[in-house]
Amino acid sequence: MKSNGRVLLGLIPILLLCCFIGCSQEKSESASKNGTAANQAVKTVQEKLDAGETVTVGYAVNTLSNPFLKMTVDYIQKNLQELGVDVSVMACEGDNSLMISHMENFISMGVDLIICAPIDQGAVKSVCLQAMDAGIPVVFNGQYPAYYDQLSGGAAVEYSELGKQVAKMGSLWIDQNYPDAKEGDIHAAVIGFNNTFIFKQVYDAMIAAAAEDPRIQVTYTAKAHNSIDLGYNAAEEAMTMDPQIKLFLSFQEAPAVGVNNFITSQPNLDLSKYAVFAGSYSDGTSKPLIESSKGNKSILRGSCNYGTHGQKVKVFMAEGLFQVTKRILFGEAETPFWVLDDIWTVDAIGYDFLIDNPENNFLMN
Repeated sequence: MKSNGRVLLGLIPILLLCCFIGCSQEKSESASKNGTAANQAVKTVQEKLDAGETVTVGYAVNTLSNPFLKMTVDYIQKNLQELGVDVSVMACEGDNSLMISHMENFISMGVDLIICAPIDQGAVKSVCLQAMDAGIPVVFNGQYPAYYDQLSGGAAVEYSELGKQVAKMGSLWIDQNYPDAKEGDIHAAVIGFNNTFIFKQVYDAMIAAAAEDPRIQVTYTAKAHNSIDLGYNAAEEAMTMDPQIKLFLSFQEAPAVGVNNFITSQPNLDLSKYAVFAGSYSDGTSKPLIESSKGNKSILRGSCNYGTHGQKVKVFMAEGLFQVTKRILFGEAETPFWVLDDIWTVDAIGYDFLIDNPENNFLMN
């Protein structure tokens, strides 16, 4: 019996060790699935820099032809390079397959962090989680995907809310300028850019919010108009198809400026009877146009702006993305770490709206 006791006692440490190994393996697999492996890996970044080793951030962006995205990429690149971090930028120019290929290339390179600015957040989910499981943190630029809690973080806008508020500005303008309007009286045009997932969210939200106002009848839509010239063309086409259109809702300010340019160029129109509302990266262009609207020199009546409201750094959204990236890269933030940008209004019709996201407050320091 004593001999059997010694055997059993001898087995206990072995069983405990096996249990520990099994539990550790299970935890490791669970950690990988939840992206914990990526969040642990970032703790070595400062050590690598101190040792003179290269630290690289891979930046997969949907396009560099968009001025705002190009400005954001340049801002991130400049500020990370000042910290000694290399930034490798790859653009897919509207090709989802190429975006995934770029991401896979970054994983193969073993970069220290990936910033992803996708066309379609659903299309890149698998490769993003693949990067996280490989120990590479993934930060999203400008989008807040359904699987946000499986990533390291990002800086994003509530795009559906943005579109909703653009349409609500239109409804308020109708209250003021067409107080007797009945169901279907106000013909409207909605201008969007559905080639990009985030802008499709704005477009869909504008359509849905407009449908909630029975006075608004949307008689014209445009889904691929992302410039001043294309906005001008859309307005010309809309007014040709339906001369009764009085209200224009635009996903972005550039096409809204085009709408304004067309309407104001037409002779014998009472400009006080027309309006265009839009979203905007900042109030830099909307303020002067809206000021001129007060004298009926412009029909851009209001803009829903997004970025970090009141921040000292004037590169909207880019500073938030930089701070998120820096803090995750150097292990300074508990992940997932997200900054949701503010949405506010610049207008000439008394519409006062602000989503003040408190996680942006640290950017004001």
